[in-house]
Amino acid sequence: MAKAKPVNNQQKSRNRVTSAVTAKIPRIKVERAPSFRSDNPEDKRRLLTLWRSLTRNPLFDYQMLWFLIIALSLIGLLMQFSASVILELSAGINPYWGIIRPFFIMGAGFVAMIFISRLSSGTLENYTFFPIFPLAVGGQLAVFSGLGRSQGGNRNWVYVPGINQVFQPSEFLKIAFILLLITVFISGRCQIDSLSSLAKWVGLPFLIIVATVMGGHDMGTLLIFVSVLLCVLLVAGISIRWLGMGILLLALGAVGAVLASSSRRRRVLSFLNPSQADPMGSGLQPLRAKWGLGTGGLTGVGPGASRQKWNYLPEAHTDFIYAILGEEFGLVGTLLVLLLFGLLAWILCRLIIHSANPATRICAAGTLGWIIAQALINILVVIGFLPVVGVPLPLVSSGGSTALATLIQMGVLLSYVRAEPGVAEMATRRPKYLRATRAVRLGKRNGK
Repeated sequence: MAKAKPVNNQQKSRNRVTSAVTAKIPRIKVERAPSFRSDNPEDKRRLLTLWRSLTRNPLFDYQMLWFLIIALSLIGLLMQFSASVILELSAGINPYWGIIRPFFIMGAGFVAMIFISRLSSGTLENYTFFPIFPLAVGGQLAVFSGLGRSQGGNRNWVYVPGINQVFQPSEFLKIAFILLLITVFISGRCQIDSLSSLAKWVGLPFLIIVATVMGGHDMGTLLIFVSVLLCVLLVAGISIRWLGMGILLLALGAVGAVLASSSRRRRVLSFLNPSQADPMGSGLQPLRAKWGLGTGGLTGVGPGASRQKWNYLPEAHTDFIYAILGEEFGLVGTLLVLLLFGLLAWILCRLIIHSANPATRICAAGTLGWIIAQALINILVVIGFLPVVGVPLPLVSSGGSTALATLIQMGVLLSYVRAEPGVAEMATRRPKYLRATRAVRLGKRNGK
């Protein structure tokens, strides 16, 4: 038999203290609170019910659009100031002009967006054929006049005398083109199953756009028009066979446009064979953009601390502002912007699928083909997945015409969304706490 080990006095006193403490603390049965990872089917049903009640609210898409517009605009103001301050200093201009100018442009854009969003959905359609579309085409034709200005090989800007500023009329032509597509399909003028009707009401205006935009050698902008047209035709219900034939013709036209321009050929060859690209020529922007993104790492070098914006990366404040964002805020900042544009794409797809008004679906499709396609092209160019095209990042890149036109288009979309059943009534209804506060104030005013 094994002998028991002797227990000393210190051990005995420790055991007595432990037993006394244990005796004083009652046992409490702790139940695990339900979490998102709970395997309980009831919890999952509650979460699904909550999500459905949230997304089925008529105001959900409307409020999400407002949130995404404001969020992207605030990020844009921050990045425009950071990326353009060196440019302003190099030109001998007050560096704070880099935030004052975009701030006023954004302010004017929001005023225009709010005004247009309160218009009835059919108001703009009544003025599409005259004067909206003719004025937009006339503005694009003005680039070939004495007021036209060239930049980066593209003649796509118009000088405005008196204010010493230039604007890009093709940005406002995008709005007019989307309104034209809405009008011809909703009014019944254009029959989606008739090739002659499509050629008359859609093909002819599109050829005018191609001629005026490509006359200024701006292929990047034309790609956005093509994207808008394809998205709208797909939502309108065009035959897949006709759509495939149209895409094939557009692809052949794009190849011809690349072969016809030496600068485009250099960009494409630099993309296909980056090791042989001239690091001080056609390969400069892709190389510097990758350096900026690589320097940023996970969290970035800090706001305003970018090195590439010190005149190392051309167009750092416009077409390549995403590289500056990645350098200063790292992978976290770039993923945040991607998330916001992804949410915007999701909301636009929801409107295309669930909207009761066909005009809302077409407007959402045109906006998807413009804003989301342009953002996707810009980001893919910066990270090196596409050759340099020359389109800015919507609401983030510097550029008064781009920001103003984008906000106006969002105002047009919000106008159609407000016309959806129940949205306008709920949007103008006061929240409960505001109604209660107003009732208390009226009671005090009446002496109650």
